[in-house]
Amino acid sequence: MSVPLHIVLDKQKAAHNSHWTSVFAYDPTVKVGSVISFESFFVLSGRQGGLTQRWICGKDTNNSTWHKTRLPMPEAIYSLGTAKNAEYATTKYRYTYSSMTTPKQTVEYDFISNKTAILKETPVPHYDRERVEATASDGTTIPMSVIYRKDKKKAEGQPQALHLYGYGSYEASFGASFLILSRRKYEAAKYLTKMTTFTDFIACAEHLVATKVTSPSHMTCEGVSAGGWAEWGNPNELKYFTYMLQYSPFHLCVQVAKLRDLKTDNNQVLFKIDLDGGHCAHLNVNDRYHFLKEKTVNLSFLLDQLKCLEK
Repeated sequence: MSVPLHIVLDKQKAAHNSHWTSVFAYDPTVKVGSVISFESFFVLSGRQGGLTQRWICGKDTNNSTWHKTRLPMPEAIYSLGTAKNAEYATTKYRYTYSSMTTPKQTVEYDFISNKTAILKETPVPHYDRERVEATASDGTTIPMSVIYRKDKKKAEGQPQALHLYGYGSYEASFGASFLILSRRKYEAAKYLTKMTTFTDFIACAEHLVATKVTSPSHMTCEGVSAGGWAEWGNPNELKYFTYMLQYSPFHLCVQVAKLRDLKTDNNQVLFKIDLDGGHCAHLNVNDRYHFLKEKTVNLSFLLDQLKCLEK
């Protein structure tokens, strides 16, 4: 959002901004995605600090001044969604809440009492999560979500097996289902600055090693998809084509051949290509279980390399 958000108090005077009331001043770290209106208040859905947020906007007790309140969350890492809100004349707003260790909950917020109540949830014990931040080469803070079993976590300073997953395109990120840090960060990592996507990922890996959460021999990494003209630029233009050569996926084929020919260690180099499904090869129309089979192969390979499989 590049301009302040206003609310029109009188539709007869909506044409002139002198009758508008500002309820949300412009903030480059905030992106407002949608608005849900009720009779006495409305809810803004957006993101800030790498996490989905909800802001409740309404008048104060004497019904004179508009104010906004950000809904507080019980965990540092979480994801929000919108539940069904069919009633207009109500003081309650429903949304969904989840995290890496908290399955989906349906939560109800009361605008009058300023309290929340969990209407539905499914408990999952034994898991915990942390929010970790790495620093990119440009000084930007990169948020990461770390999830682990409480009974399997080693003492601080003892590296353990870790799988690092990242997706660096289209203003999307995954893991705890929270969204990207900011629109500004996204715009700064595409086209002729696309390499930032990869250097940010490397910065995250280096941070996890430096803080002894894991080590190079204990870490695996994964990334999928992510491309297209909206991210890379037009390869028919020389400047984009030349820049793309730095990270062209085709080079992976060449890299595998070179690794097998030149490497001096005993590490495995597995090169598996699926030519049946195109971009979404895991969604094979001829085999409804193809995705699960592919996931099984991937996980088995990772667990084997990390020596996590029971003999």
